[in-house]
Amino acid sequence: MGGDEEARRAIRKLLEEHLESVVCLRVYRELKPVTGREDGESSAQAQGQGDDKTTKPPPEKVTAWAYATGSVTYSCHDFALVLFFAHAFTPYRAPNAAGPGDPQQLVEGTRYKVDFVDGVTKAGHLAAIDWAYDLSLTMIFMDKGEDRLYRPVKFVQHDCPAMGFSNTERNTRLCSIYCFPTEQPESLFGTSVSGEICAPLRLGREIDPTLYPDLSLFQFVMEGAEGSSGAPLFTENRQVMGIWISQIGGNKFGVLVKSICEWLYKAFNIKRTYHQQESMTIAVAELASTYSRCLGRV
Repeated sequence: MGGDEEARRAIRKLLEEHLESVVCLRVYRELKPVTGREDGESSAQAQGQGDDKTTKPPPEKVTAWAYATGSVTYSCHDFALVLFFAHAFTPYRAPNAAGPGDPQQLVEGTRYKVDFVDGVTKAGHLAAIDWAYDLSLTMIFMDKGEDRLYRPVKFVQHDCPAMGFSNTERNTRLCSIYCFPTEQPESLFGTSVSGEICAPLRLGREIDPTLYPDLSLFQFVMEGAEGSSGAPLFTENRQVMGIWISQIGGNKFGVLVKSICEWLYKAFNIKRTYHQQESMTIAVAELASTYSRCLGRV
């Protein structure tokens, strides 16, 4: 009983601190409308209507939505960086996609929106995606003069165990927040859940041949629903130890921060000094600085 109450308190505290740190991704594809018959004759002419009749343009057609949860990794008044998993984009993957880190890997017409917990919806701009790591990074531009800041998640310091890296042994507790849109316009619903690690650490080659062979994964048990993939997985001290990437064969897996950090360094060619370890803190700071310089706002 005491353990259940402790878990409820932990979840409430997590929602208080980090509900604004998660977002909902909605991916779809715009389909080109058909404006006439294949032989070039307009539908109005085919029905015997006069040329003076104005034909209304056909309504915009889109494919079904795909949902996922993402983690705000950086936020300023000009832009935000959000970490997602790549699998949400699979239905829209270009057949001749380029190599890892190249954002031009989606079919023409693919669009996606990012819903924040305060009801704001923004268009997403893919910065990088890697199918083997099952990770992607999105950039979201804020309107000029828009006074919006979102609390980024805090990642465990995997490069320094003394600074809070959680152990990943069986029965280690973890919590998560995942999001999906409600039926009400401009609203977002966030759900917090708890669970635990249920198996030893695994490598990508042991789970799925399409994953990067040395991808560091952990298996866990936790309630979930459509849209939960991509959600951050928090330790008991509310630091992110990994990302919920997918469910494979009925088993849930998360990718450890160590592999997330490794991917960011590779995808964005982040340099490090001889004595410097790879770090999420450094990686995010480098990305924020680079994009700020590109926008001419440093």
